[in-house]
Amino acid sequence: MALKYEPLNAKQLSDLLALNYKTVRKHLKTLGDHGFLVSFGEKYGKAYSPSPDLIAHFDAFQEIRKGDRSKSLRQLNRGVRLLG
Repeated sequence: MALKYEPLNAKQLSDLLALNYKTVRKHLKTLGDHGFLVSFGEKYGKAYSPSPDLIAHFDAFQEIRKGDRSKSLRQLNRGVRLLG
């Protein structure tokens, strides 16, 4: 998880992951809406990093993610909240 080590903006992530910029922005918004990421800054300089809850429960998040890849973000978010 690249964001675990330093905050990155959407352009940096799209370059790092070799994904379309708009796709990355869409997923960053979704992850932020579900409490997995926090952001700071504005517009193109907006950087993202893992939320404090995700950091605190990262091992549990990894286990949930490995256990069933078909789980939705909403289900994963519920799992993190239950652990917190």
